[in-house]
Amino acid sequence: MSESRPLLSVIIVSVNTGNWLKPCLESLLSQSIRDSLEVVVVDNGSSDGSADMVRRMFPVVKLVRLEETVGYGKANNVGAGQSRAPILLFLNPDTRLREDSLSPILARFEDHPRCGVAGGVVLDDQGEFERSSGSLPSLFSMGTGRLLKHVPPARPFLGRLSHQHWSGYNESRRVDWVTGAFLWIRRDVFRKSGGFDEGFFMYCEDVDLCYRVGQLGFQCWFFHDAAIVHYKGKSPVPRPRRRMLFESLHCFGKKHYRLHKYPLTRFIFWIQTRL
Repeated sequence: MSESRPLLSVIIVSVNTGNWLKPCLESLLSQSIRDSLEVVVVDNGSSDGSADMVRRMFPVVKLVRLEETVGYGKANNVGAGQSRAPILLFLNPDTRLREDSLSPILARFEDHPRCGVAGGVVLDDQGEFERSSGSLPSLFSMGTGRLLKHVPPARPFLGRLSHQHWSGYNESRRVDWVTGAFLWIRRDVFRKSGGFDEGFFMYCEDVDLCYRVGQLGFQCWFFHDAAIVHYKGKSPVPRPRRRMLFESLHCFGKKHYRLHKYPLTRFIFWIQTRL
């Protein structure tokens, strides 16, 4: 990696994920554009020695150590503040990049000047598509998503209408949001949007950010020509994941939906996290 201003800053927030962070960084630093990268690891109050591992094995990586564990959005904001490139990539530590996972999306920002935020293909450890993009949470989108869970034959026809899309991962397209596990954003757009809302401890902070980027007049894109593998759910969490998801959906609905719409939407959010 060069000393000149990088083209892309990759921010990784890690909490006791040393066993996953090491291969993630190895895959990142083997990319064809590694000389144009800046990598920032925010150690979010780890106690497993992973911060020392980063310092010892990856001296080119900028390490930021937090004394206590803070929310995912807040830690990412800290990392963004320590970076320099015009494009930011927020990447989960429990991921591995495939060969040339970065340069296609970096080039897409040149081709799509109104693209403010973007994501790519996220595969699980079995090579299947993760539902990594979607429509904004609403009565319709979440109801459609619940229906398609139980009616798979309808997914090719209705899959792009659900909160988490069931289809459409073989082509590039406009979407409402992309997952925070592999989220790209222009630095100036990130700054104008105010960054991640630190009121979300975990979950939905990516949906909220994409929503606010859209409110600024920028587009959110899913690009199909770059892929990573995501070994999902490896970071420890302080409360059950379903409970945290409901708390975050509740926060999103309360923040963005009008009062007359919110109570019923909140009920749908509650159903969504329990079925």
